Amino acid sequence: MTIQQLLENAHLDALGMLDADEQAAFEVAFAAAPPGVKAQVRAEQARWAEAASFLPDVHPSPELRQKVLDAVALAMLETGPQRAEEPYALSASPRVARWWRTAAVGMTCAAALLGAAVLKVHSDFGTISRQVASGKVMDDVMGVRAGGKVLRDTLFSPDTNRIVFEATPAAHALGLTVEASVFVNKSWTGPQFYCTNLPEQRGRVYRLVVLNAAGAVSTVLRDLDAKAGLITAALDELTKGTRLAVILVNDREEFNPARDILLTATL
Repeated sequence: MTIQQLLENAHLDALGMLDADEQAAFEVAFAAAPPGVKAQVRAEQARWAEAASFLPDVHPSPELRQKVLDAVALAMLETGPQRAEEPYALSASPRVARWWRTAAVGMTCAAALLGAAVLKVHSDFGTISRQVASGKVMDDVMGVRAGGKVLRDTLFSPDTNRIVFEATPAAHALGLTVEASVFVNKSWTGPQFYCTNLPEQRGRVYRLVVLNAAGAVSTVLRDLDAKAGLITAALDELTKGTRLAVILVNDREEFNPARDILLTATL
């Protein structure tokens, strides 16, 4: 009797489900087992006996008993025979493959990471919802300063002027759909600039600049990030008549107004 068979019969013995012949065979095999195996069998029997103490006091029918014994016998056959020279060697269970254990551990880790990500998204969504309710998001988008004054003036003040940038032939030649505008109010510290749809151009940089009378760049106000969303910028005070431009340049090449100027507007 192999160690697997010995343990299975020990479980049935603890539950009182061995008949006389099976009990005798079990006792013979148990007596011939090494001390370490005997200790393991007794420990398993004690564990099963403790578990059985919580079961209701019922006596199964002979038919049910036979079904259980047949199922145990079939399971013993499915495990395959062991070599006779190693009757007490413990072998790895064929019912749980190593790849399955690895996959289970991986799925557990993935579930933990996904749970953490869901909690982070939920937290961020709550923060955004609170900011929207307080008006902070709109304030940030509109470049609002001084407690929302710029936003209110942009929407409602008759003193706010909007100047829309015009696209140049260079922008049309590149197939760009860039849009930009600047809002001016004498009560602000400077104009508010807005721009959308600046696609990335490899090796070239978008800039908002001031042009002089000759059409050359006199002042670089700021670089503009290439992205599809809305770009906002609070500018320093500029005088009336200042000519602004959005340009696309490569610092290693000489500035060419006909090629590099994409949008223009005059305050």
